[in-house]
Amino acid sequence: MTESLEVGFLSWRDGAFESAQPPNFLVAQAPKRAARGRNRDLLTVRLDLGTASGKAGPDPAPYLTVAHDQYFGTSGSVTAAARTAVEAVNVELIRLLGEDAAAALSGSITCSVLRDDEFYIIQSGAGQSFVMHRDNVERFPEPGRSLQPLGLASGAELHYFHTKLAAGDLVLLCRAAPTGWRLPILRAMAGEEINSIVARLNDLARENTTALVGCYAGADQFGHLTDAIELLQTAPEALLPAVTPPSAAPRPITGAQTAPPAGETLAELLDRMRSRQPVTEGDPLPAALANVLGDGVPAATQADAHARDAADADEAEYGPATPAGPDPLPQWAEAEETASLEDAGAPTVQEYKRDYDGADELEEDDDDLPAQRPRVAEYVSAGLRAATQWFAHLPLAAARDSFDRGLKSLGTSVGGASRRLAGHMLPEHDSDPEFSVSQSTLAAIAIATPALIVMLTTTIYIQLGITRQFRTYMDGAQFAAAQARTASDAFAAAPSWKTALEQLDQADLLRPTDAEAAQLRTEARAKLDQLSKVARLPVSDITPRGFPEQGRITHLLALGSPLYALEAQANSIYRAVQTAGGYQLDEGFKCSAGSINDVAVTTLVDMALFETPNFLNKEAIAALDPTGKLLICPGDNTPAHILPLAPPDVGWTAPTAFALFSNRLYILDAIGGQIWIYNDVSQMGASDAAEDSAKQPPLPLFGTQPIALQDVVDFTLAQGDIFLLHRDGRLTHCIRQTASNDPICTQARFQDDRPGHASGAQLTDLLTPAAILFFPPPEAAFYFVDTGIAGAIQASPSLTVQREIRPQLEPNQNLTAFGLGAGRQLLFAAGPRIFAGERP
Repeated sequence: MTESLEVGFLSWRDGAFESAQPPNFLVAQAPKRAARGRNRDLLTVRLDLGTASGKAGPDPAPYLTVAHDQYFGTSGSVTAAARTAVEAVNVELIRLLGEDAAAALSGSITCSVLRDDEFYIIQSGAGQSFVMHRDNVERFPEPGRSLQPLGLASGAELHYFHTKLAAGDLVLLCRAAPTGWRLPILRAMAGEEINSIVARLNDLARENTTALVGCYAGADQFGHLTDAIELLQTAPEALLPAVTPPSAAPRPITGAQTAPPAGETLAELLDRMRSRQPVTEGDPLPAALANVLGDGVPAATQADAHARDAADADEAEYGPATPAGPDPLPQWAEAEETASLEDAGAPTVQEYKRDYDGADELEEDDDDLPAQRPRVAEYVSAGLRAATQWFAHLPLAAARDSFDRGLKSLGTSVGGASRRLAGHMLPEHDSDPEFSVSQSTLAAIAIATPALIVMLTTTIYIQLGITRQFRTYMDGAQFAAAQARTASDAFAAAPSWKTALEQLDQADLLRPTDAEAAQLRTEARAKLDQLSKVARLPVSDITPRGFPEQGRITHLLALGSPLYALEAQANSIYRAVQTAGGYQLDEGFKCSAGSINDVAVTTLVDMALFETPNFLNKEAIAALDPTGKLLICPGDNTPAHILPLAPPDVGWTAPTAFALFSNRLYILDAIGGQIWIYNDVSQMGASDAAEDSAKQPPLPLFGTQPIALQDVVDFTLAQGDIFLLHRDGRLTHCIRQTASNDPICTQARFQDDRPGHASGAQLTDLLTPAAILFFPPPEAAFYFVDTGIAGAIQASPSLTVQREIRPQLEPNQNLTAFGLGAGRQLLFAAGPRIFAGERP
């Protein structure tokens, strides 16, 4: 591929032309150390951060740097990297300026990428782009599309465009195109030499505009764009020959002159103008030229100009032109100074040429000013008198008569039509059935008909809008899927598949049951699952009969056949037993927060098995509350007990989790920065015990100096070692050699061999870590529960990532708890419902 994109800039400000690169544009080749797949890309970025009122915004330079670094630092497809760059700019705007200030901006960004002959545009906010091929012109976005500005929300609204370039094609990128850059005019210029196109673009730009222009050219033509822009700045008259100026007075068409053919099209007009022939003052104004003039031509002459033939067609296909500037007529298509409109007849160029060199202003005569202003009271009095007289002279009786006559006429029409219809439908055609409609019914029909029309029109409008938005999201998803299918490998395709899923998520909000979207989602998800070792687990609903219909289960525990569930809203633990017909709620098991023997338990934050030996001499379930009390509920349905625990010397802060291991009780007080240990759990609560360990203050695991545990969400014990799960996906491993020594804690390291994933101290796939569980040998494994991905990540005891487990829940079901059942059974909770599946 020998062609490349030569880039230049066209800027007009208050009539002056400037070719220097504006500060809000970026053009960059790939740096030496670019991410995988970026080394062949040419990046251009247009960033506008002004306010809607026209005030200047912040300096765009740092945000352009963010876009550059994010794009060339992101591997994968072009669209995925560009999307990352645009979203990074949006986030940086909100972070540096604040949500309110960022939302006040009318920010927009156009990120375009050229790879070989493939040209991509990713846009957020206002902007217009044109691609001028040899035989056609493409415009993006289509007219009438309303795009959400940057900084308005944490997620930028993105729109995608893709085309292929051939040698000689031109690219135009700007925030708002000048009025003269109408699509029919640009199409008429397609295929011309670069010098001619640049000159005509300059003539058409009547408003303040800044645009990037790029020419896709080979080595033999590279530099022509730069020469044309330089010539436009130094000697514009050399690019196009000047139009011969007419004389001051209009001249009629003579026999030697040839009048343009009636109904001359815009393309024919432009071809005639390119022939370098002078425009004659007496030439009648063609219909196409009247179309270009638009509203500048009086209504009478518009009718004579073939009812604005081509403009109406353009309006229907492309929408109205950008409203800016006084005159959309190209300078290279009009004569110089002409006289005013004189008389009716065939309109001429001379008659309708407008003067932009200024006009004499009318002077006001100070003598015409009133001598004094009337008082406010006089205005009010006069207004009241006028209103009274107006109401007194209202023809209310005549209006009533007119209304009655209208109803009678409507009744006659409806009755006659009904009689004729019934006469054709009934067996005897000669019969003339009588139909009469009361005036009240007719009045109701007259009132209801406009309301029904408005309702139907509104419904159709809304449906059309939904359909159009749905197609936008589907086009984005299919575009990303096409990029993924043509990627070099599965890893390079992953970002595009993720983009497709994001677009499909938005499409599902509009049409949740669309078959096309479901099929594409299945394909994209299967590709990503294969790459990330995701196992989507079929599950069955095993919610016990009798369970509450409402609630939120936060902990699950299975001990053989019995199943325990901690429901946070009711602060209760429910037990279910398995029967031939499935799980059944055990009505005799009572385990809820409350008061027993004047000792109260308020909130249940965690639960665990209270194994024997213990002071009850029976298996039970223990639950912890934030004040350091254990609620003990025996498995034989005998009454529950509350076991108060002696607080630490520094007191409790906010215990959130506990574990029982090797006759010890471990309580996590994350905010307090400590794990407290009670020894001799088997002697807790025993009345005959010499020393009840529950009445002795606990020992600190980390000595007298607490450590930073505020971001720890859960912990577990695995073969005597303690593992602390942090909110950002890190895992702390603590080993305690002896009971008298402080533990040695280190950052655990994950081994992740999946493509696109990195080994290290952080499990980056975790979005919202909620819990960590350890399944003991012989099939030992860690499970890192994440409510964000609605599943769990399974790792070996050596912390090698094995797979992601995601239950196939309904779209409206969010994972709230995860538990390990008997054998290979895995348990999941979504609100008040419980599901089970087999571990892969």
